[in-house]
Amino acid sequence: MLRHAAAGKTSLSHQRLIRACLFSGEDDLTFLASQVMRHGASSGGDFLLGLVCALDWYYNWKQEILKKGEKAQVDLMQPDLVLTI
Repeated sequence: MLRHAAAGKTSLSHQRLIRACLFSGEDDLTFLASQVMRHGASSGGDFLLGLVCALDWYYNWKQEILKKGEKAQVDLMQPDLVLTI
């Protein structure tokens, strides 16, 4: 699953959940997460845990960058993501 995800090959339910988390989608996160949980015996739950950990890491990283000053954010030229989990 990790190899496929790294190559950008994920199921539509995974893609919709990630999009909703990162870009403040209109979709219901609970419904999208339940769709992901249906994958495999534990794969869906494993994916959700990894997603939550990655979003938490990104949020903390971004807060650290913002603490270093406005110039650091401009230098990164990263699009602003809206985390919803």
